[in-house]
Amino acid sequence: MKDRAILKFLASTGWACTPEHLELINTIVSNHIQGLPVKMESPKSKVSGNINYPQVAIIGINGTIAKKFYGMDAISGAKTTLDYREEIQAALDDPNIKGIVLDIDSNGGTVDGTKELTDFIYESRGSKPIIAYANGSMNSAAYWIGSAADKIVAYDTAKVGSIGVVMAHYDYSEMLKEQGIAIKYLYAGKYKVAGNSTEPLSKEGEEYLQGSIDYYYSMFVDSVAQYRAKDPNFVLTKQAEGRVFIGKQALDVELIDELGGIEKALALASQGETKNGGKKVTIKEAVKEFGVEALMKELSAQEDVPKEVADAITSSLTPKVEIPAEFKAQFDAMQEQIKALEAEKTEKAEALAKEKAEREEKEHAEFIKSLIPNCNEELFSVLADLDQGAVAIIAGEVNKEGKKAKELAEKLEEPTEGAESKEKQSPETFDAAVSMIVKRDKVEYQEAAQLASTEFPELFDSYRNGGN
Repeated sequence: MKDRAILKFLASTGWACTPEHLELINTIVSNHIQGLPVKMESPKSKVSGNINYPQVAIIGINGTIAKKFYGMDAISGAKTTLDYREEIQAALDDPNIKGIVLDIDSNGGTVDGTKELTDFIYESRGSKPIIAYANGSMNSAAYWIGSAADKIVAYDTAKVGSIGVVMAHYDYSEMLKEQGIAIKYLYAGKYKVAGNSTEPLSKEGEEYLQGSIDYYYSMFVDSVAQYRAKDPNFVLTKQAEGRVFIGKQALDVELIDELGGIEKALALASQGETKNGGKKVTIKEAVKEFGVEALMKELSAQEDVPKEVADAITSSLTPKVEIPAEFKAQFDAMQEQIKALEAEKTEKAEALAKEKAEREEKEHAEFIKSLIPNCNEELFSVLADLDQGAVAIIAGEVNKEGKKAKELAEKLEEPTEGAESKEKQSPETFDAAVSMIVKRDKVEYQEAAQLASTEFPELFDSYRNGGN
């Protein structure tokens, strides 16, 4: 039963890992099922410190990453994303810990569980510095996790990236046939047993599974873009497509922030050099510790002052602390800088929204043309305002009508001149309207069906509602 659970787990899971790592997992499971000795270790990490940085927690993330292993843990000793979350939370809650280093050496794992862990890490940024260190490999799901940290440090020989998703289909039909086992599924729902391992993968099943993979992939890309403050198109074209980068290559495409060893990562975690500020302090605490002059000078020098900082200054600092006259100009300049940054941010957001709308409009137009290659302008203008599901339904009806009209015309005798004239004037059915337009306009049946749907909409509606 456990072996069956493992097979089901492997066959139905989207993997964010390198193909080599998935092949390794497949081999190990296959050997286990055949009774051969196996060894797949995922070392149990523990929260530990460094003698030079005793207040930095080092959390090892190694081997295969998954939320649950459904029996594989019994043969692998693997560790789950839930375990990693508990360790990170413990470090966040420990008052003696000032920073966290995620010591990562993994070629990835499952999509399930990884997104939950990465969102948790990203939302924890700011409470304590969180630094990801690529200690050998930080690929696929492992990079997904590392991207959620404040910064990423990698050794110059480390392999980083492999942003992509893979799924394996196992076909055991021949093996079952040799064993005299026949399996028949009784089910409801077109895709309920799509991609099962007891029969060859059908084209329809392959398309269904590929849809899931594409969705996971877009989720992966969007997460990295959010965590690393990048445009999704930049991630997709420069960093993704399953490519693996080594050391400086990863730095050049901005997958990582710095090159260095574990000492560099520990130093960053210890010093609080993070993207979003490290330790959280109130404006009052900052004024008390650094003084108004130093605080104003520091904020004025920053290139990207967060809106919440500006709001805190205007709402909390101004009423409680009287800014000396000699710093008023400096404060006003900073406020202008904040306004300019906000305006630039809004402009970029509007530009991205416009670009997205144009891209979606173009894709929708291409979708319509792929279903109805010779779509006329009138029908296209109607379909352009509908979603893809509605377009597919209407396209099916139009194409079906064209086919029916062609079959009908082949069966009918050539009509008399008087009958043809009468049919042109007032066709009584949609089929008759299509046949009339074929003869009148000398066009193909598919195009005639499209023209008839716009020229005689009441007949088209009647047909769709069950008429002729």
